[in-house]
Amino acid sequence: MLLPLLAWGLVITQSVPGSAPLHPSSTKLTQPLAERLSSARATEMVAAYVVLESRPDFATLGASVEHLPRRARGKALIGALRAHDGVRRGELLGALQSAQSLGRAERIVDLPLVNAIAFHAQPTVIQEIAAMPGVLYVNSDAPVSDTADATAGPPQPLEPVAPMRVPPAPVAFAPVASEHLVKAGVPACWSLGFDGTGIVVALLDDGTAADHPNLANHIWQNTGETASNGIDDDGNGLIDDAFGWNFSVNNNNTYGLVHGTRTAGLIVGDGTLANPGDGIQYITGAAKNAKLMLTTISSMGAQQSHFWACYQYAIAEGADLISSSHSWKWNSSSLPDIYMFRTACNGILAAGLLLVNSSGNQGDELFNYPVPFNIPVPANVPAPWAHPAQVQAGLSSVLSVSTATLDDAIFAEACFGPTPWENIKPYLPTYPFAQIPAMYDYPYAFGTGPGLLKPDVSAFSGVRTVTGNTSYYNGFNGSSAATPQVAAIAALMLQANPRLEPRHLAHVLQATAKDILPAGKDLRTGTGRIQAYEALKRGLVSVTADPQVPKLGNPVVFRGHSVVGRPTYLLISLNNSPLVLPGVAVLDVNVPLELIAEIPNPSSADFDFLTLYLPPQPAITGIQFWLQAACDDLTGATGSWLISPIETFTIGGW
Repeated sequence: MLLPLLAWGLVITQSVPGSAPLHPSSTKLTQPLAERLSSARATEMVAAYVVLESRPDFATLGASVEHLPRRARGKALIGALRAHDGVRRGELLGALQSAQSLGRAERIVDLPLVNAIAFHAQPTVIQEIAAMPGVLYVNSDAPVSDTADATAGPPQPLEPVAPMRVPPAPVAFAPVASEHLVKAGVPACWSLGFDGTGIVVALLDDGTAADHPNLANHIWQNTGETASNGIDDDGNGLIDDAFGWNFSVNNNNTYGLVHGTRTAGLIVGDGTLANPGDGIQYITGAAKNAKLMLTTISSMGAQQSHFWACYQYAIAEGADLISSSHSWKWNSSSLPDIYMFRTACNGILAAGLLLVNSSGNQGDELFNYPVPFNIPVPANVPAPWAHPAQVQAGLSSVLSVSTATLDDAIFAEACFGPTPWENIKPYLPTYPFAQIPAMYDYPYAFGTGPGLLKPDVSAFSGVRTVTGNTSYYNGFNGSSAATPQVAAIAALMLQANPRLEPRHLAHVLQATAKDILPAGKDLRTGTGRIQAYEALKRGLVSVTADPQVPKLGNPVVFRGHSVVGRPTYLLISLNNSPLVLPGVAVLDVNVPLELIAEIPNPSSADFDFLTLYLPPQPAITGIQFWLQAACDDLTGATGSWLISPIETFTIGGW
């Protein structure tokens, strides 16, 4: 457990970058697991996970699948990850399955996303696994009960296993948009025809009342699985995962009445139910016609591996993005394995998904959660787009969401950034996990460095949503409430433009946010409070370089998306500073600037601007270009110029 802020100076020791995990020299057990095994009975099943030495190369794997549509990309990535280090992981899986057949192991979960395996096993089995070739370390997968980022009361246990209810038939109604949607500009998005249709949001939470009238028509269904037949129809290792999976109890019960229902309502709550108090049917979800894939963990006993399993399921089953209002706190009884979380998040990015994650509510508990460890994991992981105020370094998939009031003031419990990516041992000499020096890219160094600027954006607290299976709830607080609002707006953007990549979403949501503190990205609210309509307009037009790092002598294709029939232009520059075009717009690219393509009247929303063939000249290797598209929609539905998210490409070598 972390020492309070004032005591930190007493624990600094000399450290060696990239030092091995702290464990007894004769084994590869981490200290927490060794201590757990020392008190375990011989027949007791202990939760653990084994991490293999070989780490996934997501730069290479991501580049190999980036040309595919998002859902196909995710499936291809998971397939490639299963093959990565497949022999070693196969040996470990075989050993665990043999132990399972003898009643010495259970709950085996293959996690190729992070090249690890989670399992429950007797102490002697864990010792045997730790001694096998290719093992980096084995850690205790101890549960904690404080992962939910809400301030609406203590976490609630899941109900007993319940069958999925049949969604009610659509009904005619005239619902009213809730206040937080109106203030964010969501109805204007709906007026353009964007309500989340066709988008699947994976909801990582602690159970959802899928029979709630406002949610029931919006639960994703696994078309490869036949519900309740007791067969793993699609061969993914999970029986009857027709609507998702509960990774904490290891079955298909994703049902719950409180936290997960409330977050679900802020994504897809459609207003079918009349509020018993005033008779009004309240729409609470911006993406009111999207689908929710239910990836469930228990806030009463979540394990770190449960998070990674949820991410992996979302990728493999074709989610378009992930919304998670759960996180692992630094002052939990079990420390976060941050490099495993970042590895998982890098995999999410390689699959083309954005992870929208709550940034916690410990901003008023700095004694127990001191900066730079106030923001929990994985909200501390880099975003897919680096804000210009940030010292540029590694990117990942996480857009961290903080909280503002409905009056655009700071929420008192909002967490404080920045976060550190450096050797953790100077702060915590007994930090038990292997670290990755390549990820020492945002050092805080006890306040002498900037660290990673987090959070990224904010959304409203104190909002109306749904709860139970027949009710509304007014006053859902904390970053748990803010996060699904951002995810829902990202879903609207993806419906409007399926070609948007995580970097585009992260750029636009930050660039269009309403600043509620001094100008710029701050360490409580990020760039400010999200504005749905402004973000959607920016996302209607895009340009994507395919590939982003083309090799010498090879082509790069600039793929466009724009408004059908509206003149669209492609600009290229070596400079990404702002350029004000009076009376028109503010570009993100600046001189030297060149117009390289014009599509006067696109007949389809998706098209290719042009193909550029790179000359085989080594001198141009490493040059980075900035791209931006602009659409003249002055006489169209938006009545304005539409300026795309920024895009880059860098010339690679041979």
